[in-house]
Amino acid sequence: MKIKKDEMNSRGLDKYFFEDHSHEKCSIQKSSLATENAIWLGVDNPVPIFIGKSEKDEPIGWVKYPMPNDVHIFSRMQLTQDQVASLLPMLQDFVETGTLHDIPKDEQNIFIETQDLIEKIYENNAAGGELHIVLDDFNLSEDDIIFCINSTIPNEKDPKMRKIYLKCALNLLKMSFAGRCRIIGVTEYNIKINQHFKEMYVDSEKITNQEAADEVADMMQD
Repeated sequence: MKIKKDEMNSRGLDKYFFEDHSHEKCSIQKSSLATENAIWLGVDNPVPIFIGKSEKDEPIGWVKYPMPNDVHIFSRMQLTQDQVASLLPMLQDFVETGTLHDIPKDEQNIFIETQDLIEKIYENNAAGGELHIVLDDFNLSEDDIIFCINSTIPNEKDPKMRKIYLKCALNLLKMSFAGRCRIIGVTEYNIKINQHFKEMYVDSEKITNQEAADEVADMMQD
């Protein structure tokens, strides 16, 4: 599928065009909503249709419905970040399996919870603080996250913030690489994804900082 940026957009809001499987012209666009971040997504110019009938009142199939020029149909969805985050696990599941499985609620909620944690981290430190190399530098491997658990998060003096950092790191470890890319905002990557969520697994031998290991153990028991 080809995705083309709208270079003629005079409003300064990023917008991209594409066509769906039925060759309907669609777009995704940053919303101007003032209260929170949102996007518009969907078909740009829907075509109203109805079951037409012949002179003998027999169905003849779908026929375009003539619409007055001053009538507009709202066809695009306005989705907030939280709503997009809730949909992502189902979309990723479809990418990998071609079906829509009943994804457990806790797996859907992990995106929203981690978004909230990242927001709190940036409110406290504009550079991502003790998770800087992950959140700001996009080093998203398991080893990078474990490094932060061992070497940087223990430097946080505020117990409340240290718990936020650890919880965020543990959530990131639960996600696949694709999930980490999406939650942090990396949009360009090329990697084969085998599953959209990994089972929670932390190798205790990798967490060498004893204080961090103790806090991780407490969190996993909660």
